[in-house]
Amino acid sequence: MLRHMSDARLNRQRQHTDQAAGLRALMTPVLPQVRVVVAAHEAAVRQEAFLQLMVAGAQAGHRLTLLDGSRGELGRLLNLPVRYELIHVLEGEKRFDEVVQFLPMLEQLHYLPACRGLRALAQVQDGMRNLLQGFAQLLQAPDCVVVHGGPGLTASLAELADLSGEMIWCVLPRPEVITATYVQLKSVVRRTPHLRHQIWVHGVPDAAAADHVFANLAEATQKFFGLNLHYLGFTGQDRQPGRDDILRPGEAMRRMADVLFHATAADWHADVQLAAMA
Repeated sequence: MLRHMSDARLNRQRQHTDQAAGLRALMTPVLPQVRVVVAAHEAAVRQEAFLQLMVAGAQAGHRLTLLDGSRGELGRLLNLPVRYELIHVLEGEKRFDEVVQFLPMLEQLHYLPACRGLRALAQVQDGMRNLLQGFAQLLQAPDCVVVHGGPGLTASLAELADLSGEMIWCVLPRPEVITATYVQLKSVVRRTPHLRHQIWVHGVPDAAAADHVFANLAEATQKFFGLNLHYLGFTGQDRQPGRDDILRPGEAMRRMADVLFHATAADWHADVQLAAMA
């Protein structure tokens, strides 16, 4: 009889524990996915092309928030007023919903200047995770937060990429760009060795040319510091689209957006859990 009472007590304790875990799960916001897109050299910072990629993703139905690692250049290309940025939210001067903007003609795409804020968050423990939790609590939470930064922001963005487990590098078929990408990859791998690195080759005429650029870079990273790169895809000849072209992405950008935003929420959260356990 005593054993029966003990078993019943244990069952009640387990039930209460399961209920508490379920309650915590309900109260914990579901983090949006993250894509960190970087350029290791100024020549590879193709802002108009990147915005076409974002527009293609939003037009495909993804709710995207763009964190601009420049000093508002992407917002100006989108004809958005750039008055405040993420740092004003972090310092308590503004709320998220006062700083995040959306395109009047494309409400699926939200924009937030974030150069100073991203640098500040990289210096704070769990700062990047807290940022994603802030997005998750918005009334119109994004499916995916996409961060874009140039060579001066790579180290800070590696902290955010640590949550998703990967970084995406935009590479042009130019020696100085390939060399700079190699150097910064080596630096990031030294600090966060478990990250997966994907290569987006831009400005090439065809798949064969893209394969050649990727193969040269991948051979060097594997040979000299043991990093296996992953090929994301390529986009065509490096003709900078005009401001009016940004909202009309071509077929190549649409295909790249399909690849970039293909992961399901289940895939993403599994990746986050694995990264946290590593």
